[in-house]
Amino acid sequence: MIQVLSVSKRYEDGYYGLRDVTFKVEAGQFVFLTGESGAGKSTVLRMIYRAERPTSGTVLVDGVDTAAAHGNSLTALRRKIGMVFQDYMLLFDRSVAENVALPLIVRGVDKRAAAGQVDSCLERVGLSGYQNRVCCSLSGGEKQRVALARALISKPDIILADEPTGNLDLSNGEKIVEVLRDANRGGSTVFMATHDLYLVQSTRLPFVRLRGGRKVEEGNF
Repeated sequence: MIQVLSVSKRYEDGYYGLRDVTFKVEAGQFVFLTGESGAGKSTVLRMIYRAERPTSGTVLVDGVDTAAAHGNSLTALRRKIGMVFQDYMLLFDRSVAENVALPLIVRGVDKRAAAGQVDSCLERVGLSGYQNRVCCSLSGGEKQRVALARALISKPDIILADEPTGNLDLSNGEKIVEVLRDANRGGSTVFMATHDLYLVQSTRLPFVRLRGGRKVEEGNF
């Protein structure tokens, strides 16, 4: 499903965000990407989503080289992926329902049909009744759950989540992970970045650990 093969990322100032990183996430797995801030977690996710390209090495999603994807092939790649961004990436002047429905609307789904799916998805993340709330009025935890609902609504093959529990207390963070695990049980491959090693240890799910842009550990606790 996802293969990261000898990937390095060197920026213009000479800084290496990643150095010779290799790992695989099989279809149907739930895998954590862990490490301290600055370890390279977000860089890996951006390459899978093809917001960045590696300096060297290859990132494959279903056998497709993400660096080479463009036009229709890039659109097809991204439609397989539900992305939960660390900074939410919501339209803050729009309603919760408008934000969550966006992936369906861009695919041409009728607004009335999309509305029913929005209601169901908001219930899954604990935001029933929030449809008409404007996103700028929400708390950080509520914004994160809206972002998660938006990622889930199209039932993607792959869910990439960048620190989705980072702005939440322990209880709400556990709820977010359980929603992602439920999506995984429903067939989505989940690859979640987190600096919270306790969370990784407590779930006993597979993980890849980065430090200073290098892979230092891989396996299960």
